[in-house]
Amino acid sequence: MRKYTEEFKEKIRSDYQKGKFGYRRLSQKYGLTRGAIRHIIIDDEIKHRRDLLLNMKNENNQIEYLRTEAAFWKAYAEELEIKLKEDKEKAKKKQKSIQSKNLKLRKESLK
Repeated sequence: MRKYTEEFKEKIRSDYQKGKFGYRRLSQKYGLTRGAIRHIIIDDEIKHRRDLLLNMKNENNQIEYLRTEAAFWKAYAEELEIKLKEDKEKAKKKQKSIQSKNLKLRKESLK
């Protein structure tokens, strides 16, 4: 992955955390691929969580860390499920539109 300045990555993280943009809109805004945006956001979370784990000294802190980690990944999975559902719905609408256009063309060609 290309090296980006921390200032640039922080702008992206800030926009994402404020809920202003998703990966797709951030990729359009900053001229990067969705994968690059995802890496900037997720890698930061992973590094942060790894650092927390390394700094933990007792079992209670580790349990709290694991709870936080589980909540993060659950929320991330839910977000992916929502996006997948939206993408499927868009694909269905597009397919219906294509079918409708094809039907109109067939009717017109029969006239």
